Amino acid sequence: MNKTVFPLPFTASIGVRLRLIIFVLLFSWPVSAQTPNSEWRYYGGDEGGSRFSPLTQINTSNVQSLKRAWTYHTGELDLGLRTASFQSWYQSDALRRAGDEAYEKEDFAAAAALWDRAFLDNNSRSTGFARLWANFAMPALIHRARAQGMIRAGDVDGGLREGEVAMRYSPSDSDSVIAVVGELDKLGKKAEADAFYQKHSAPYRALCEGHPNSAQAHNQLAWTQAKCRRDLDDALAHAKRAVELEPKNTACIDTLAETYFQRGDVQNAIETMNKCAELEPNEKRHQQQLVRFNKALRGGKQ
Repeated sequence: MNKTVFPLPFTASIGVRLRLIIFVLLFSWPVSAQTPNSEWRYYGGDEGGSRFSPLTQINTSNVQSLKRAWTYHTGELDLGLRTASFQSWYQSDALRRAGDEAYEKEDFAAAAALWDRAFLDNNSRSTGFARLWANFAMPALIHRARAQGMIRAGDVDGGLREGEVAMRYSPSDSDSVIAVVGELDKLGKKAEADAFYQKHSAPYRALCEGHPNSAQAHNQLAWTQAKCRRDLDDALAHAKRAVELEPKNTACIDTLAETYFQRGDVQNAIETMNKCAELEPNEKRHQQQLVRFNKALRGGKQ
């Protein structure tokens, strides 16, 4: 019987963005509509674990004032790690989820180690990815996390080597460029950050020159520039071109909003992001961006 492991959930990229999708859906879980009275009858809300609720008491005008009331840890992951058979699906899934939690906490070295162990069984006949390209995308993610961890620990040379490996596995993964450049900037290594950015954004620029009518190419370059906080005038031009080519593509509109935001034009960022929210009112990402932008408009830290 051929088993498959779950993919890593979406951690560093935007789900609606038409760039490289790092994570592969290996199981198609049924997603049911929310019950009429909006009861939370299942873990994650419904049978598909969508974590969506149509309730409106908490919204973009008051969500920033919410505070954590309590946290409860079930111990499920620890139990799975201690009791699952070696290289079983259950062990792989527990390791994968533990890695997800570590990455969310920005414990990048631990995340890389856990993910590395989680996918060891992919070399066997019992476990594998449903999409062959995931065999490149997942190692790229692991090397990206390792690069972030090493740079944050002060090992810049080691982190750059890991970053280069990540880009060799997946050259179109702009999130790896953004992650490595971001960590180098935090450490004050501007020269190294600039060099990494220039080297790995150059292919995106070449794609735009070779395919001037590709919204995805312009979007990819603009997103990389905006999130790396570099070449922001050029980023605005490419983001606008992407929206011009595909005016209802929320990935492109989101990139334009982010570019405005990084340029300090918060009002335009909010107005542009509202267009995303109008097109996809149930997309959580759009609401999160609006909260972030509005906080900046009021003088909050970002």
